[in-house]
Amino acid sequence: RMLSKDTTIICGDDVHRWERQDARWNRYTHLNPVANRIHAHYDKIVELKKGRPILHSRYDHKTGTFTSPRKIVPRNYIIAEGLHNFVIDDVKEAYTLKIFLDPHAELKRSWKIARDSGSRGYDAKAVEKIIKRRKPDSEKFIAPQRDNADIVVSFIPIEENDLSKGVQLDLYIKSDIDIEHIV
Repeated sequence: RMLSKDTTIICGDDVHRWERQDARWNRYTHLNPVANRIHAHYDKIVELKKGRPILHSRYDHKTGTFTSPRKIVPRNYIIAEGLHNFVIDDVKEAYTLKIFLDPHAELKRSWKIARDSGSRGYDAKAVEKIIKRRKPDSEKFIAPQRDNADIVVSFIPIEENDLSKGVQLDLYIKSDIDIEHIV
């Protein structure tokens, strides 16, 4: 998938170990690093950074299956999006700029319900159950990666009201780096 002619994007969902119907999802959540091929993801990023094309399968959310591998060519900019990019030390060093999105908890919940029940066709109550089941893994595996980011972007609702109906947001950006020296 490409953002522009100069950008290659690798999606974190593409590195899930199993397709949707696999029984192992009953034991692991998508947020647990064990349920994802993180080292393979890292290897692909390294190959792209070296200017080499890769073969890459995408995770299709409509079918819950992986597509056939296709050739991905490196571009000037490589974006590795996903939940596990800063889990292992080697991966953290593979990036020029590490950005962690940290929306307010209720906002994140509202966005997930809207996305999964809208574009992915899930029942909103089923999405709520998924959020609850994944919460311990989010706290254990995802939240700590915030400390490994160069920039943390937080979205916070200005007023606590029904977030599903849209709300004005404050945007907070925390950075310990001089971004002009990276770009």
